[in-house]
Amino acid sequence: MTTTRSPKAVEAWPDGQAQPGNVRAAIEPECESSLKTRPVRIMQITWSLVAGGSEIYAYKVASALDERKYEAFMCALDQGGALEPEIAARGIPYFIMNRRPGIHLSLMWRLLQLFRKTRVDVIQTHHFNQLFYSAIGARLAGARIIHTEHSIEYLKRRKYRFALRWLSRLCDKVIAIGPEGAHCLLNKVAIPAHKIEIIRAGVEAAADGGSRPEARKLLGLQEQDQVAVIVARLFPEKNHILLLEAFRIVANALPSAKLLIVGEGTERARIEKAVSELGLQARVQILGVRRDIATILAASDLFVLSSDREGMPIAVLEAMAASKPVVATAVGDLRQLVSDGVTGRLVSPHNRRGLAEAMLCVLGDPVTSERMGSRAGELVSRSFSLGSMIEKHEALFRAARRPGTPPEIHARFYPYAGLSSTIRLRQGTIYVRVSDVLQQSPPEVLYALACILVAKLYRRKVSQEHANIYREYTLRPEVMIATESARRRRGYKMITSPRGKFYDLEALFDDLNSRYFQDTLARPRLSWSQGKTGRVLGHHDYVHGTIIVSRTLDTQNIPRLVLEYVLYHEMLHVKHPPRLVGGRTIYHSAEFRADEKRFHRVDEALGWLERIAAPVRRRRGRPKRTAGPARRLREQSSRPRR
Repeated sequence: MTTTRSPKAVEAWPDGQAQPGNVRAAIEPECESSLKTRPVRIMQITWSLVAGGSEIYAYKVASALDERKYEAFMCALDQGGALEPEIAARGIPYFIMNRRPGIHLSLMWRLLQLFRKTRVDVIQTHHFNQLFYSAIGARLAGARIIHTEHSIEYLKRRKYRFALRWLSRLCDKVIAIGPEGAHCLLNKVAIPAHKIEIIRAGVEAAADGGSRPEARKLLGLQEQDQVAVIVARLFPEKNHILLLEAFRIVANALPSAKLLIVGEGTERARIEKAVSELGLQARVQILGVRRDIATILAASDLFVLSSDREGMPIAVLEAMAASKPVVATAVGDLRQLVSDGVTGRLVSPHNRRGLAEAMLCVLGDPVTSERMGSRAGELVSRSFSLGSMIEKHEALFRAARRPGTPPEIHARFYPYAGLSSTIRLRQGTIYVRVSDVLQQSPPEVLYALACILVAKLYRRKVSQEHANIYREYTLRPEVMIATESARRRRGYKMITSPRGKFYDLEALFDDLNSRYFQDTLARPRLSWSQGKTGRVLGHHDYVHGTIIVSRTLDTQNIPRLVLEYVLYHEMLHVKHPPRLVGGRTIYHSAEFRADEKRFHRVDEALGWLERIAAPVRRRRGRPKRTAGPARRLREQSSRPRR
């Protein structure tokens, strides 16, 4: 409602004034210590937390980083998903922003607030939309940006190439997950070569999914079944309908052929309908989201992918690591990953007959299938290890934010209206402003303050020893006098007029002064607030000798009784000024509370205050507080604004 403000920084502190060396000297070693002990904070930004390719890629990076050097976070812009339990079990903090369909620029502001709150050092985005919403907030928060582009199909459109080229200027690195993606980013998007890095997706050594008979028993399959599996989100670009049409040809030729569909998404109803229309109910299982992929692969003979567009699918790498041959459409980096006739078969996109023939070739020849699977496992072990992928990411993170290197520090005394000190980290530089009231303070006090500020900046626990040193000094009478003097000289109140539309505060003050205080109180400056408020209805500033009353009460719908109670409460602060007791400032002493009970019809006044505050609580979603506005009036409005 009311504020105390200091003059503008440019006017109060000329650029040419020297920095106080003792403040900087105290803060710099604390910054070095904090940076050496605090892990580098990395946040992965994905579309969701479903078990999709880019989401699993981001999760693998977050979960495999060296915990001694890095602290991982995850953030999904749209929705959560099946990865949530695993992320939580690993102790990785994650956030879901619940973005609605369409373009929402407000999400950029929310992400900026999140980046500042978590104090992340590096932000890694996955896919264009995540970069679009995160880039500006990351830069404003002082974080570095590493963008990973998993798919290049959308870059066929000129507007997206232009947008990605512009956004890449804000990035430290742009990662392509394969040579084809890197070629597109360099030659079509025109991103500088020094910004592009190729980091192939990697997977762990094949997990133990159990024996083939046990795995098949768990899935309700027979030993003689010839099983193909697809692990992919049920989205249009994965083209499950094409796969089902091709599989009907396979099923007619191989009576024991079965197809497992693993995944969830918007196409599920359409896929279920196609299964029914094609008469494949006995041959196709739709398993939904599963995280026991090792067991499903152990039960399978072939991995198949019918996508219209792809990057470097994690699911294909996991299948190859499990020594399964792959039949896939020749799109994206699948052309470099799957060697036709060596580790699997490649067919042209939208080729139903070709996809069916490739599946029949692999399923109908167990010897060839086993040989392809063995070569696929060797290839992944040699060129697509998770360890190599993580090492390359950590190298990028180290280059983007070097732990142990202290940022540049700018420290100065500043003419605050009070005893305030601030510390900010912006674009890798620390800015410190210390109240000039402390300009003559001993070095040990400045050092204690430096330790407190740095601890708050890096979210460390404040040392009780430092807190006591600073507190004892600021409670000295001469320091408190200097602080109040600074507030009087530099601060100001937003004063309007004591005469409102319906009530005159000066007339009310004189009446209450006569009835309750025998005209012993000197009249302070009285003013209505500039605008209406709902929570703070009155405020007394003892430093500036001012009482401000909320304009919310200046209406014919509010009885005079309510306004009298609010003003009476603030007048009691004039009679009973704040006292320092045991290092604490007491605003509501026992004498204050006893005098407050003398107000006539106090219960009726409090009832009115409850009704005034109720709409504000509903608008802001706050629960009802039994103490009501009177308690807020006592606890909040009496404290002077700094």
